[in-house]
Amino acid sequence: MEMEMIRMQTTIPNSNINPENLIQSIFDIVNGYRKCKVLYAAAELNISKFIPPNGKIHVSQLANQMNVNQDKLYRLMRSLTNVGVFKEVDGESPDTNVDMVESSGVFSHSQLSMIIKDDSIRDVIRMLGGSSQMNAWNSIVDTVKTGKLDLQSSIGYQSYWDLLENEPTEREIFDRSMTTFTKKMGGPILSHCDFSHFDTIVDCGGGEGWLIEEILKKNNIIKNGINFDLDAVIKTKKTNTCQDSRFKDVAGSFFESVPEADLYIFKNVLHNWNESSIVEILQTVSKSIKPNGKIYILDILPERNLKNEKTSLAVWHDMHMMMICDGKERDGCDYEKICIQTDFKVEKVNTISKTFGFSIGQIILSKVSNL
Repeated sequence: MEMEMIRMQTTIPNSNINPENLIQSIFDIVNGYRKCKVLYAAAELNISKFIPPNGKIHVSQLANQMNVNQDKLYRLMRSLTNVGVFKEVDGESPDTNVDMVESSGVFSHSQLSMIIKDDSIRDVIRMLGGSSQMNAWNSIVDTVKTGKLDLQSSIGYQSYWDLLENEPTEREIFDRSMTTFTKKMGGPILSHCDFSHFDTIVDCGGGEGWLIEEILKKNNIIKNGINFDLDAVIKTKKTNTCQDSRFKDVAGSFFESVPEADLYIFKNVLHNWNESSIVEILQTVSKSIKPNGKIYILDILPERNLKNEKTSLAVWHDMHMMMICDGKERDGCDYEKICIQTDFKVEKVNTISKTFGFSIGQIILSKVSNL
């Protein structure tokens, strides 16, 4: 009835487009959060591991193995097949009393469900679809009105970083997710970025330390590789297996001090902060950077002139940064404006890869006196 009223009231002036198709498009957009949450449920429940890789299973058996409610699980599985995660296939129920209303209730893997068998991908889904990051978006209207992000009202903490500090499980999922992103970006970074001219490299906000380990493996000339992150991150590292004597974990805050080095890497870090915070971070680095030192900012490069672009994911990452941490995806021009308030200058901007629907860039900063 509601849909019929909408159809009757909708007119598109000077358009040959069927209004019903436009209405459907609007409802598809509104339905987006539901699709996100069913995928989150699949990841959180780890449904993929209970389905044979090349086989199939009836929902009654699946529910029994997972120790969940069969009816609710079936409806979840049905919704997941609607977005291409799992497939409902022909088969018979092992329980003749089960009525699936002309449905087999038998499920197998799809290409998408096989992907989320990977624990690293599951962690990313659990992070992005979990309550903390989803709830942060609840303040979007007030953020647009005031220009200020009020996370206290949406997630119960002053900042997302405060949440991670107080929620150990969230912290672990976040750190593992960041390692996943690093590994996906790692190949192009290691291939296109020159690390051979530096004695000491600090990966600021390096998390579990994967990137600095890989850099050391490929560059024997480097004397020291420092994985620098908050004390809470360093203490909870699960993958501290590096046997390279040049590798070291150092705990601290880049708002206070950083180890002395001639290269500082900020990969997927500075987009988490607003301009005044980035100025503060660069000022901290300026006190410790060696003569002729560099900063490599490795991050998403927003593409300008994307009017009406519907395929770029960069705009969504930018919005997410805005709602999670008052951050922003920035290009070389943005950093030139920021650097005016520091003693750094943008030396060069490189596009090193295009992956996941956006460009990954390397923005190189040098101290003004070094240029």
